[in-house]
Amino acid sequence: MIARELALRIDQVAGAVELLDAGNTIPFIARYRKEATGGLDEVQLRQIEARQFIRRRRGQIAQSRIGLRRLGRLHIDERVDHFAMAAQHAGQVGGF
Repeated sequence: MIARELALRIDQVAGAVELLDAGNTIPFIARYRKEATGGLDEVQLRQIEARQFIRRRRGQIAQSRIGLRRLGRLHIDERVDHFAMAAQHAGQVGGF
C-alpha cells in the first residue's frame, strides 16, 4: 500500500521499513544502505516513515475499539471514530 501511494517499488519500501524497524536513522539509511532501499533519498524515506507511523496508529486505534466493544462502552466509539477521521484528514491535508 505504501509503495503504491508513493509510486515506489515494493522491495524499496520493504527494505526501508526493515531498516527503520531495526532502529537505523534516516540519514544513515540514505547514505550507507542505498543497496537495501534501491537508492531512496531522505525525503522518500521520511515519507515512508510517516506512512508507517500512520498505519501503526490506525492499527492501535482499531485494537482500542475492539477493547471498548468488549467492555460494552460503545458510546465512546463515536469519539474514537471522530478522532480517527480527524487524524486521517490531517494526514491527507498535511501531505503525507
